[in-house]
This record gives sequence, structure tokens and C-alpha cells, in this order.
Amino acid sequence: MIKSSQQAIQVRNLNKKFSEQHTTFQALTNISFQLSSGEVFAIAGSSGSGKTTLLNIMGGIEQATSGDVIIFGENWEEKNENKKSLLRREMCGYVFQSFNLFPVLTAIENIEIQLFKNKNVQRSEISKRSKSWLQKVGLRGFENRRPSELSGGQRQRVAIARAMAHSPRIIFADEPTSCLDRTNAQSIMDLLLQINAEEGTTIVFSSHDPVILNKAQRCLQLSDGQILNDQRNL
Repeated sequence: MIKSSQQAIQVRNLNKKFSEQHTTFQALTNISFQLSSGEVFAIAGSSGSGKTTLLNIMGGIEQATSGDVIIFGENWEEKNENKKSLLRREMCGYVFQSFNLFPVLTAIENIEIQLFKNKNVQRSEISKRSKSWLQKVGLRGFENRRPSELSGGQRQRVAIARAMAHSPRIIFADEPTSCLDRTNAQSIMDLLLQINAEEGTTIVFSSHDPVILNKAQRCLQLSDGQILNDQRNL
């Protein structure tokens, strides 16, 4: 559910161009919308629609060509890379379709290594938080398993625990269910919805799967880098 009317993100007149040799490609054109804190917000569209590019710019991973992205009052486009990195560690969590876990580390070590980078988390709290979040995502007893010893759904649960362990205000998830079968995909989305309800965390995810998209409170549909529609689900 939406926890407050505070704005989490403002996107204003956003444009993104990619240039390669003598060719320029317009990935996003004049994108504008606002997102309230506590929303579960989906970015939809077919391959090449611009949804991943938009998600990455919103999350401060990519730079816009022009326009602004303001996240909880902080304008990504006015920050240098050091300040962006600090804001990402403090306010954001990221979940990727390919999990992005370190294969040589155990489940709990994959979470702990991220917490060591966050100055707001006390060293004495790292192990406690990591274990707590593995339990919350249903992986109690899996602490010492490496990614190769986990199923796809379990690996994505580790990735979600890693993203949540430092208590971010917002989660960005790029097609978090695309590598999973239908049962695991439903389970992962239900987990993200549970986190939203219990923690008040804003969830922004991209997908092309209508079943998954219907779980969002609001869906922004992109086509050729432009907003086709912006609607709330019942």
C-alpha cells in the first residue's frame, strides 16, 4: 500500500540519446511523471521501448542527456559520481534479472559485502542484519550456500535480501522475474509486495510480463521511448 503522499521521485522532461559512430538513437523523449513514496510502480514495454534505460536513469546508474530526476529531494543530474555513489548506497537498493551475486561467496557473504560499503551500518550490525534478512526472505538455514547451490528463485531472494539489508527507501528492480519460471516469478513479486507493505519501501520495477505488471499499483507503459499511458491498477 502507499504509505504517504511524499514524493519519492520526480522525472521532468527527461531525454536520453545514444550515439555510436555517425548514428544517434533517441532512447527516451520528454518523459515526465511523479511517484509517491510507498508506491509499487511498474515500467512496462517491449524490448527496445526504453524501460531499462528509464529505470537506470531513475536509479542514478545512467546519466540523462537532458532533464531532471529528483529522488527524495536530491537531483541525480546535479551530482558528481562520488555523490551519486553515496546516495545510491544510502537510499537505494537494486535487484537485477541476472541476480549479480558473487559466485565464490556464500549467501550471507553476498549480503555482508554490500553492507561493509555502507557507512551508515555499524560493523557490529552487519552479520545480524544479513541473517535477519535471509530469514525474512525465507532462506533461514541457507546462509552458507553459494549461488551454484541455490535455485534461481533462491538466488533472487538473496539478491532482494542484499538490496534491503541497509534499509533503503526505494528498490529498483530490472525485470526481476524474467529468469524465473512462473511459480518463482509469482513468489518473488509477492515477496516484493510484502516488503512494500511491511517496510513502506517504494518499489520500482520493469517488466514485459502482464501477469507480473498487474501486481503493481501503477503502470507506466513505454513505446519507442515515449509514454504511451500511465494508469493505476484496480
